[in-house]
Amino acid sequence: MRNVRLPLFSLRPNWPMIVQRWLSVALLTMSQVSFFAFLYVFFSYHSSRPDHPDPPTGRVFGSSNHGSMAYLTAVEATGLALLLIMSMLGFILRGTVVSKEYRRHLPSSMSDYIAAIAVAAGYLLLTKFAGPTVAGFAVAHGIVINW
Repeated sequence: MRNVRLPLFSLRPNWPMIVQRWLSVALLTMSQVSFFAFLYVFFSYHSSRPDHPDPPTGRVFGSSNHGSMAYLTAVEATGLALLLIMSMLGFILRGTVVSKEYRRHLPSSMSDYIAAIAVAAGYLLLTKFAGPTVAGFAVAHGIVINW
């Protein structure tokens, strides 16, 4: 019998097929929902926030959309940046954790669509209700992200 050395850490764990399939669907859905939520919030901020800095209200973080400026508070700017970070993180995790044959997997069966809808609904609810709290917590601890 040969001695087989297992790696101490693997980016692609040997998970069962169904786990990789559902993880692929969940990460793809999470990253897409994050990206479209980012776009929605970004454009709604640019249509409803002042186009000049307003220090008394804390709107000093500029956000540019091809020359059109909107000034956001620290919590708004951090929340917007966190949505974009979550979108990128979902794509990166899907590429590193899920094996190659499942990265190409798009929802194809009814159970995949149900899982994708459940993940999207849960993630949207989590983003809507916990997102401002997470951004406020980060700002309260000195973490302000502005892109």
